[in-house]
Amino acid sequence: MNSESQSQSPPELYCTAFRLRKATRRATQMYDHALAPFGLTVTQFGLLAMLERDGVMPIGQLADRAGMDRTSMTRTIRPLEAAGYVTLVRRSDDRRVRDVALTPKGNAIFTDGVRAWQTAQRHVNRTLGRDRIADLHGLLDAVSHLDEPHA
Repeated sequence: MNSESQSQSPPELYCTAFRLRKATRRATQMYDHALAPFGLTVTQFGLLAMLERDGVMPIGQLADRAGMDRTSMTRTIRPLEAAGYVTLVRRSDDRRVRDVALTPKGNAIFTDGVRAWQTAQRHVNRTLGRDRIADLHGLLDAVSHLDEPHA
């Protein structure tokens, strides 16, 4: 295929962002479906997993680790806080910083959801195969660490 025919084709066929977003939407739907019985989205489950593994952390640090901005993180955390799965506590040494902590109820729902998440993960692994999964994870990690484009 020459560059001339490429430029005349629909842009979504050659757009990396379009393909990434399409793949992300499909994967999100699959994991969200698996976690629906627990009232969690895969994004929420991932945040609970980070808190379960790493413990209490400032909301800004949690946002950075998840690749989100603070505002999006606050919106994502709000339903988890309302459900009693996490608490937000202002630091005594710096009242501007809020720490996010997993509650016992949050730990329980995370533990309950792990089996559903594992089932979805096994499906993806079986469908794509071990080598493709390893390649995909490497590529996704590389994309996650891309520098901002310079104008």
